[in-house]
Parts: sequence; structure tokens; C-alpha cells
Amino acid sequence: MPTTPMHALADLRNGARRIAAGYIVIGLLWITGSDAMFNILVSRGYVGTWVETLKGYGYVLVTGYLLYLAIARLHSQHRSMQQQLIRSEQAYRTIFDSHPNALWVYDPESLRFLAANRMASVQLGYSHGEFLAMTLDALCPSESRIELLRLTSTDTESGAEPMRGTLQSRTKNGRLLRLEATICRLDFNQRGARLLWAIDITERSRVADELQETRRQLLEANRIAGFGYWAFDRKSDVITWSEQMSRIIGIDNNVAPRRTEALMALIYTEDRTALLSAVHNAWHGQLLNIEVRINRGDGELRHVLLRGELLERIGGAKQLMGTMLDITDRKRTEQRLQSSEQQYRQLIELMPLAVLILRAEQIVFANPAAAALFGAAQAVDLCGRYVVTLVSAASKSATSQYFRLLVDDPGATDFSFQERQLKKISGEIFSAEIAAQAVSIGEDQCIQVMVRDVSEQKKVQMELKIANQRLLHLSTRAIEVAEEERQQLSRELHDDIGQLLTFIKMSSAWIQKHQTDAEVAARAELVNATAGEALQKVRNLALTLRPAQLDTQGLKAAMDEHLHKFLGGYALDYVLLGEELEPRPQPLVEMALFRIFQEALTNIIRHSGASHIEIELEASPQGLRLRVVDDGCGFDVAARLGVGGSLGLHTMTERAEQLGGTLAIQSVAGVGTEIITVIPCSGSSR
Repeated sequence: MPTTPMHALADLRNGARRIAAGYIVIGLLWITGSDAMFNILVSRGYVGTWVETLKGYGYVLVTGYLLYLAIARLHSQHRSMQQQLIRSEQAYRTIFDSHPNALWVYDPESLRFLAANRMASVQLGYSHGEFLAMTLDALCPSESRIELLRLTSTDTESGAEPMRGTLQSRTKNGRLLRLEATICRLDFNQRGARLLWAIDITERSRVADELQETRRQLLEANRIAGFGYWAFDRKSDVITWSEQMSRIIGIDNNVAPRRTEALMALIYTEDRTALLSAVHNAWHGQLLNIEVRINRGDGELRHVLLRGELLERIGGAKQLMGTMLDITDRKRTEQRLQSSEQQYRQLIELMPLAVLILRAEQIVFANPAAAALFGAAQAVDLCGRYVVTLVSAASKSATSQYFRLLVDDPGATDFSFQERQLKKISGEIFSAEIAAQAVSIGEDQCIQVMVRDVSEQKKVQMELKIANQRLLHLSTRAIEVAEEERQQLSRELHDDIGQLLTFIKMSSAWIQKHQTDAEVAARAELVNATAGEALQKVRNLALTLRPAQLDTQGLKAAMDEHLHKFLGGYALDYVLLGEELEPRPQPLVEMALFRIFQEALTNIIRHSGASHIEIELEASPQGLRLRVVDDGCGFDVAARLGVGGSLGLHTMTERAEQLGGTLAIQSVAGVGTEIITVIPCSGSSR
């Protein structure tokens, strides 16, 4: 166990006592022994001998006590010094631990830490014990090793200037810190050591870097924007300016001195008088704001904007300071805009479409086409009117809301035409389409409105709609008549011709049975077979024209029967999905779906070369849904539905649309075709 300072003081005190006691004992023994020997050798009297002995005893006692006092005083002084050292050590330890900056003590040879204060643990996240198990270079990333080597490899002598530098250090959780490090020599535990004092400048460095970057960006922005700075000292007649201003005026930035004559010589001759007057007024407190032209040394003419203000500097001196902005590109743009505006105005004037420009819903511009549209003698007669006076009562609210929305949020609406009922100056109402967009004219927010008269177009559309309705009605009636004729023909084939063929078959069978002549019997047998074949064909034809199952059992049963008979002679497999529809839809709907199914099946057999067909019939929220899919060769749907295309596809589409339904066809070459028909259950004809 190591000896503490208090233990050392106790040992020192006990040692002083032992010294004094030993001195007394040895002195007494010496005196006693020496006097006895003296008495024997000299043969002095007994009394005299003991007198000498007592005197020696006294001497020893006195000198021993004095020696004790001396040693005790020495011990007291030593103890006082030890206590002062302990207090000093505790004070320095407190200062070390409570120092607001991170402090480390490390061995200069091994770079191993010998001590670390509390702030070091707070900053880097390591405990005191973890620091004692680490070396200084373990805290520094590789990019900071060179600086660390420079700081630690220099032998810092006692009393010499400390080594200073900037190090990077990584915390326990991986965060990178930037430290301002100071290293000085230190005696620690009777050995040479180094004290590392680190100030966290991470945030300060970040702010400095941001300021530097901001300054760089500002200079770059000034360069891009064409900004230059200048200051004019009237007393010395010297102008100082920035590097960017040198680029603008075409003078080397290192040229000195910079006199006003040098700058004035560059000013365009016609602008000098105005500039001198503006500068004179600026020296009397007015703001300098003037555009001038500069003839650069390379012969290029530049337009610049000079702005300045009279400022008082430290010591009471006054300077005229300001900026120079290169506005050459802006001037060129303004000239191009003026030319473009003139061309645009001419274009608007000649445009056959009516154009109005509104400011707060008041017409400020109208082209001749607008005047003709609204019945004005000339375009100027429309200017000053409020646009709502040219809108009918039925469209006034919607139009005003439309314009207000454009003013409040210019990007809220698309520039698309909307139908409105407008009114001419004479009061005549007409149909038109308007499209508006927000535009800036000078400092005003305006609305540009384009108007086109669609009265004639609406009339033609109405006539076309009526013609289409008539055509649709005729088409629907034609299909209904065809279905009635099919039904009548099917009934006649089944009832009349079928009965006749049945009679012929029965008669031939009777003749065959009762005829003894073999030739007549053979002929009767042939007539019987022929009549049977004809009867079967008549029945098939009757079923094709109007399947009986459609009237008696329902749509799915009719489709199933048709598939069974129609595909009997083909190498095709099929599947019919779905249940019989309950309740049954209207007969028109059933017949339309069956005819679409028939036509789709016929097309598959004739054209697709398919090997598998899937039919699905179901009731959906939109109506009755029929889906027919095959794996055939497919076809170009757009081409087949075009002019002169497939009549069957057009008929299928027309049947669905007549009942308010839809028919969609998707076909991929080499993959197959899918036809989906949806008809409302009510089957309302359009």
C-alpha cells in the first residue's frame, strides 16, 4: 500500500522520539561506564566520582531535551510544509478537474494519457479510466495525424513558448470535433510529461466556414449579377473600386492611382453632364441613381447603373460610396422586348380571334376582331367597359368567379376554352368560348381573354346531334324489325315448313312400309332420309334465327345450346362461366347480348384460328357483363373499326350503345382477343 503524506509525518515524529531516547540511553551508558573506568584507573575518591557522574547525567538530560525540542520544531515545520503541499495539490487538482476546457496529461514518448479532467470526458464521451487506457493518437483521425506529429514531436522545454495548433478529434459516438490545442511541458509524479489544453472550436469553425462560404457566394453572386463596389474620397480625388467593377469598365484592377479623370474618360460623352450633376447633388445629401454608358478600352459599349450615398466615416470624414451594376444585358433585353411587343401588338391587331385585355375586369385593350364580334364600330369603343356588361345574365356569375380566380391565383386554371353566353353591344345573346390567362403589363396584373364565336358551330352540332339521333333511331328500328322478321321466319320454319317436312317424312315411311315394289320402296326410303336431313337443317336454321331456349330458359341456356351445336364440328374447347341471370333482364337486353355473343363466336371460327374460347356472363354494378376471350392470332382493332372495316364489329358496338352500354375490344397479335360488353339491366335505348 503506498505511503500517504500523513503516514510520512507520523513516521517522522516517531523517528524524532527514537533519536532522542537513543541519544539519552547511549549518553548515560557512556558517562557511567567512562566514569567507572576512570575511578578504577585514577583511584579517586568515591564521592568525587559520583559528583562527576551526576554532572554527566545532568548534561545528558539537558542536551537530550534540547535535542528533542529541536527535532520536534523541525518536525512541526515539516508537517506544516506537508500540509501546505497537500492543500496546494488539492487546489491544483480541483482547478484541473473543474477547468472549463478539456485538459490531458500524457507521456511524450508513448503518448499514453496519464490524467484527464472532467471536461475532457464531457467533450469526448470517454471516462477517466478509458482515457488512461488510450493514447493521444487514437483520438485523432488520419487527416489530423500530420499536425499531431508536428505538435508532439517538438521538444517543449521548460519555460519555452507552448506549441499551438488545430487538431481534429473523434468522440466516443463518432462525432468529429475541431480542437484548438496548446501543449506545454509539465512535471507529473516526478517525471517529465506534457499538458494538452484543448478548446472546442467546432461550432466557431463551422460558423467561420459558413461565413467564408457566404462571402465567396456573395462575391460570386456579385460577379454573376454584374455588381461592383466603389468609394470616392473627394479630398484626395481618389476612387477605389472592387475587382468586379474593374471587369465591368475594362480597367486593370492593379492600376493606381485611380483618379476621377480616368473614370470620367470612359463615360459616354453625352452622359457626362448628367453624371456630374448627379454626383454634385449626391455630395449635398441626395441619393445617386443614374444610368450611364461606358466606352471600355476594348471598344465595347456597356450600360451601367450607378447608385451611391454620402456616408460619414470614422473621424468625421465623408465619402461617397455606392455600387455599379452592369445592365447591358437588361438594356438589350428591353430593346428586344420593345421590338417583340411591337410585333406582338401587330399580331394581336391582325389576329382573327377576338382578344381583350382586362385590368380589374375593365377592358383596357381590344383588337379589331373583338370589336367586330361584339358589334362595336371600332376597338376603342370597347375600352373602358366592364367585361361583365358583355356577358349574359346566365353566365355572369361563373365568368366573374373565373376572372377573380385568375387574379388571386394565376396558376390555378388552365388556359383552356370554356363555353359562355355572351352579349353584344346591341344586346344580342350569342354562344362563345373564352380562354383567359394572367399577364403582367408593366407593374399591373392583367388578364388576357381570347374569345371565339361558336354560335354557328353550336347550330351545326345541334343539327348533327338531331341527325345522329334520327340515324340511331332508324338503326335501332331496323335491328328490331330484323329481330321480328327473324322470329317470324323462325316460327314459320319451325311450324309450317317443319310440319310439311314431317308430313313428307311420315308419308314416305308409310309408302316404304306398305309398298311391295322394291324400287318404289327404295325411292320412298331416299325421300324419307332426305326429308329428315332437311327437317334437321330447318330446325338448326330456326334455332339460329331465334333460339327457343332464349324465350323459355334464359340467356345462359341459349348460349350453352348454341355453343354445343355450333362448335360440334370444330376442334375447339370452350368454357362458359357464370350462372343464369336472376331476375331475367329485359328481352331486348338478352337478345342484344346473345347477338353479340353469336357474332363474336362467328368471328372466332372464321378468322382467329383459336384453340380455346372462354365466355363469362355475370351481373355487375354497372349492368350485365359479357366477356369473350380467345387465344387466336389477334388483329388490328383500330383498322377493323375504321371506315370500311368489319361490319360485324360495328354491329356489335352499335347493339351495345343502342341500349346505353359499352363494348371494348382488346387484341394482341399472336396472343388473342378479348371482347367485354356491359349493358345496363334496364337496357334504356338512347
